[in-house]
Amino acid sequence: TNLKQHKYDGIVGVNIGANKNSHGKKRIEDYIECIRKVYKYTDYITVNISSPNTKNLRNLQNSENIDRLFAALENEIHTLKIDKPIFIKVSPDEESDTIKYIIKKVQNSKITGIIATNTTTDKSTLKDEKYWNYEGGLSGEPLREKSNDLISEIRRVVAANEQTTIIGGVPEKQLDGTTLVKPKKTETDVATREFITREVLIGANAAVKSNENNFGIDITDVRIKAADFPLSVEQSVYTRMRTERQVQAQKLRAEGEEQSLTLRAGVDRQITVIRATAEKTANELRGAGEAEAITIFASALEQDPEFYAFTRSLEAYKKTLPGDNTTVVLSSDSDLLKYLETPNPEASTEK
Repeated sequence: TNLKQHKYDGIVGVNIGANKNSHGKKRIEDYIECIRKVYKYTDYITVNISSPNTKNLRNLQNSENIDRLFAALENEIHTLKIDKPIFIKVSPDEESDTIKYIIKKVQNSKITGIIATNTTTDKSTLKDEKYWNYEGGLSGEPLREKSNDLISEIRRVVAANEQTTIIGGVPEKQLDGTTLVKPKKTETDVATREFITREVLIGANAAVKSNENNFGIDITDVRIKAADFPLSVEQSVYTRMRTERQVQAQKLRAEGEEQSLTLRAGVDRQITVIRATAEKTANELRGAGEAEAITIFASALEQDPEFYAFTRSLEAYKKTLPGDNTTVVLSSDSDLLKYLETPNPEASTEK
């Protein structure tokens, strides 16, 4: 998402690699899947086959696996009509024959070139042996000689008619024809990080080893913990950071609103179903009760119609004549007065 929405005006490259849990053919498929997802949003792609942090990834640099990888890459370049540079990033630890084979594959394929080099797994250049068995790649000064040797080898193989591009500082020609980058100031006279740290390192060692301040220590490395932006760009940097955070916040709000609407819709649907089910059950119970009441009334009527009529009339009297001051005017032959009339003495005697 960040890659799709980036507003950076400079060149944007993407480094792709295989998942650490992938093996065999699946690793090559990982590269192809990555290319499909990023090629529209980047200026160039680096196919990293030399990361020391992914177990056995460097096995992709042997000839058999390289053939399969290049075939898959070229097929995808042709299918997607990709016209952007695609580079292969190699390890400084590979044998000369392997590098030569990769160079030959690049020269005879649609791959643009080689990026040399990745970090090294060779820790033997470190003074302290306790670090030799550490996992991961080694960069910085201990890598310099090995990396430069490989660059020189690549330069000799491809000959002077191939283009060599150097990134990161000021290029200088070497005796073997190789162009290397020295950590100096850029063309706009802005110091690079390497230049600053090297100058600080040299100055610090000179200070602690001077005749006046010989502390008996040796400073081997310097890192920049924080740096202030120039006033000319500080506001624009903060504005860009604020914009990026606002975009991220809006995205999170939108995702939260979407989840909220989904949850509400689900709850409303459940409420509707529960109410409908309850209404259905209530109607069924009500209908069953009314049916049973009708059945009881009908049964009572069949057993003694006269007694049933008498009890119903008493209920009617109770509702019609609720108090002492109730006055009801009815016809003398009304059915309601049937059981209030004086009974026939003769009829009573006969019974």
